Amino acid sequence: MPFLESRKSRTRRVFQEALAEALQTLAEVAADHRPESAWVTGGCVTAILAVTDVDPLKRLWGKGNKSMAMALIEVFTYPMISRWYKNIERELQVAEDQRQLARRIAASNISALFGSRSEQLLDDFMKMDSQFNYERDWIIEEARPGMPGMEAQLLLSKALVAWVILHALIGARLHFPLGISLS
Repeated sequence: MPFLESRKSRTRRVFQEALAEALQTLAEVAADHRPESAWVTGGCVTAILAVTDVDPLKRLWGKGNKSMAMALIEVFTYPMISRWYKNIERELQVAEDQRQLARRIAASNISALFGSRSEQLLDDFMKMDSQFNYERDWIIEEARPGMPGMEAQLLLSKALVAWVILHALIGARLHFPLGISLS
């Protein structure tokens, strides 16, 4: 760790360390982990962008640490699963029940990787996945550019929840109001 490290460099380094740990774990537990590795890497890149460009997360990140990075990588990995399966479905004819099962298994595998497996988490993922897909279909039909508004709001709220839970678990003191807004 460099003595005088910029915030941006430190953020990248912390996330790279967290990503390397997650990818190493994947390599140890799965023979073919290419999709999962891609999802986690995409989640990491998105998390870095979020803590450097999205004001509420930027303020909450502060100096950040590997635990915070892991929590945010997990939050931003789930949309990668959703997008990956949506792109696959454009190419292949897949029955609805198979689509749902495949997504649930993928989310379960990722939650196990991050040590957060729960039925509530999987149910939340499935609901968010449905919302993301509904919005993406609407945007395509209406020929609207950009990220769906609800998707962005849901991701920000999930990231904020992950941050609060992590701080509660490590015993950090939260000072209310947090000074953030979801709008």
